Amino acid sequence: MKNLTSIIVLILFANIAMAQENNSFNALWKTVEKHEKSTMTKSALETVQLIAAKAKKEGNSPQNIKALLYISKYAMVLEENAVLTIINNFKSEIAKSDSPTKNVLHSYLANLYLQYFRQNRYRFYNRTTTETKVDSVDFRTWDLTTLFYEIDTHFKASLENSSTLQNIKVTEFDLLLNNRKDSEIYRPTLFDLLSHTALEFYKTDESNITRPADKFEIDDQNMLCSGTDFISLPINEDDKTSLKARALKVYQNLLDFHKNDASPEAFAEVDLERLNFVYSNAVFLEKDKYYLSTLKKWLTYLKAMPFLVYTITTLQHTTIIKVILTNLLALSKKTNGKK
Repeated sequence: MKNLTSIIVLILFANIAMAQENNSFNALWKTVEKHEKSTMTKSALETVQLIAAKAKKEGNSPQNIKALLYISKYAMVLEENAVLTIINNFKSEIAKSDSPTKNVLHSYLANLYLQYFRQNRYRFYNRTTTETKVDSVDFRTWDLTTLFYEIDTHFKASLENSSTLQNIKVTEFDLLLNNRKDSEIYRPTLFDLLSHTALEFYKTDESNITRPADKFEIDDQNMLCSGTDFISLPINEDDKTSLKARALKVYQNLLDFHKNDASPEAFAEVDLERLNFVYSNAVFLEKDKYYLSTLKKWLTYLKAMPFLVYTITTLQHTTIIKVILTNLLALSKKTNGKK
């Protein structure tokens, strides 16, 4: 039970930031904190349930989600089979919620499944793949392929209604999300944040999933093209077990979203991440050559941007420029070493 508690706490609170709420919610959370310090878990739970009701009534999505996370934490203390209760609570809340609350909860639920798997790999590796779920409710009995399909389903659901997510500034969810430095520049919307969260799963190199004979591979050199060209490339999604194919689709959607941005930072960072992912997983020949060529084109383009010229000429590079130059240097050394 102790190990299970650590798993739930890890996933539910890894991204929570200590932000200031408005006065009414702040007073209630102070009461929760007081109960916690006095180890009065039931009293803390009752107060959080009041916060949840208030948040739902006022349509305050971040507060509603935060309350659900706290309720989940207390369930680990008060209930025997809390993990199933927590999963069911999330599913119930998802069914009653609208976007963007629904999207964020789908993302949390997917991550909850994923973290449980990472803590219990051996259990899933020793199971035979079945066509149907052994137990439709208890995910702990599922095989690895079934579990990953469920995780994929929730991550895909977290990105539905993309137009709505693209119009929500990530700062609106500061209460819940411990954003990286300069997130407003590189991941300015909730769509960006949820997409990158999903990518952390889709970039997973999990070799124990049962794969079809014609499994998806990154075997096309065109995958190392420019970002604008990559957006329209066809991605074969016939292999439903391929996480790589899903990652490429998410990259396409992100690049398409940012292609007409006034400033290139968000597009450039996503494209460089995409290039690194393709390069690392490509199985075609001469991938170094194609990768190097595209990086050089990127550097030429960025040097032509008026607001970046000063930083480049004075060697006070932006993060994007640093990444490109580092990759160019490493690839150049590698290429010269082959001669």
